[in-house]
Amino acid sequence: MLKTKNTLVIAITAIIITVFFFSFGSLTSGYHFSDDHEVLSIVDSLSKKPFAEVSADVISADFSWRYRPVYYLHRVTQCYVFGENFYQWSVYTMILCILTFSFFYLAIRKLGFSIAESILFLSVSFLGSQMNVWWRLGPNETLGSLFLALSFFFIGKCQEHYKRNTLWFSIFLILASLSKESYTIIVPAILLFKIWYEKTFFHITFKESLYKNRLLTIPLAVMLFNLAFIVFFVGTDKVGYAGVDSSIFNKISEVLGVFKNLRIYFMITGIFIAALFIFLRKSELSPAFKKLLIPFIIFILVVAPNIILYAKSGMDERYYLPATQGFALLLIFIAREIRFRKSWAALALIFIAFFCQRFQYREVVWRVEEFVSEGNDNKALFQAVLADYSDGPTVLLAADPVASYEATHSVIYYLERVRKISFYGFPIAATSSWNDLKEFSEYLRQGWLTWFKGKLYQDLNKKPDIIIVMNKSLSDKFFKDSGLDPNKYVNKLGDKNRYAVYVKK
Repeated sequence: MLKTKNTLVIAITAIIITVFFFSFGSLTSGYHFSDDHEVLSIVDSLSKKPFAEVSADVISADFSWRYRPVYYLHRVTQCYVFGENFYQWSVYTMILCILTFSFFYLAIRKLGFSIAESILFLSVSFLGSQMNVWWRLGPNETLGSLFLALSFFFIGKCQEHYKRNTLWFSIFLILASLSKESYTIIVPAILLFKIWYEKTFFHITFKESLYKNRLLTIPLAVMLFNLAFIVFFVGTDKVGYAGVDSSIFNKISEVLGVFKNLRIYFMITGIFIAALFIFLRKSELSPAFKKLLIPFIIFILVVAPNIILYAKSGMDERYYLPATQGFALLLIFIAREIRFRKSWAALALIFIAFFCQRFQYREVVWRVEEFVSEGNDNKALFQAVLADYSDGPTVLLAADPVASYEATHSVIYYLERVRKISFYGFPIAATSSWNDLKEFSEYLRQGWLTWFKGKLYQDLNKKPDIIIVMNKSLSDKFFKDSGLDPNKYVNKLGDKNRYAVYVKK
């Protein structure tokens, strides 16, 4: 009966996810400026060099500023299998979403939680702006979440075939830690959870559970190696929007900014903790809090390192992961403690959590609609440029070097690849979201200018035939700063597109 219920929930979840992706059109939204240019670059490399060599090149290049070897091995494999067929990429990522949700659900059920509590875990973990890891094709968190789900799944499976399933748990936790740095720093929390859970399940002492889990020294050793590699080889100051610098602990305002980003999760957690005092008798509170001590420590070990990691940039979209899973785990433990005394109260509390998340559910819809809209605008931009381009016309790309850094590179790579178009650049000084990170913003600006070295607007000896403005709202500023007459150009994209492609009349 239990197996049938779980199968039904997974089947319904898979259907909902599939209908969601197909109905909103994210699977067919095509080429996006964030991350997808990397796919084309790797595909081009695979056409010239063997798989092993390309993998080694890509992973070693990533080591110059990040540490994600498994992520990039998986990415090169995807490029080898799917090529530049972004529809296949999207369907595959949707399947990863279904698998991740399914393995997390089965894991939470196996660990002794109810169906409602298991669904709450999924809702808090993924339903919000972080859901975009399942329609975007570049986030590291997509793979990290799947491996983390499999790790949890094999914690539950350790009730039988202990050594084999502990080995599988260790393997998938190691793979998660090698997918992104934010998963490396939560390894102690996951190890503690397994040791503590088995102490409770097998009715043994903490020391006995620790000895029983001696195989966990392997993922612990890998974590320590990862951290040492990051600190001494990669460096902790390479990424401007994330990481830890020498003054991070003095930047209280940055940490408070992350707390603000997480306020909905802290609010729900506060409601759940308050519910303990409301629904439990005074004599029940002490035993309940004793049971919840380790889940609370695990919560701190998951959330706190990620708050520090993203103190510079703040948390949004994919950066919520895996911190939201720390919140989700604590919430279901609190809900279960209340369910043991008053099942109706626990169910009511879960519905309150769903109600508190209602704006996050709307945000999922808004984000996927925005993603699809962006994809359609991208297609229109390329069609407009290619329709009016023949050998010879001068193409000028105007953009904010900071806000449109990756988009600029993505447009250039795509069009140079398709038609060998040579670009000139025009930097538009504008207010971007990175202006509070001056050092990082300057790094991006200089990088952008490097792409157009000797090929900036002032290097042109004639007026451009085609002008691409990466943010249509900056068109007036572009024409004013450049001195070009807007009346001599017509925008081929019209008013609804976020970009503008001006062609000489």
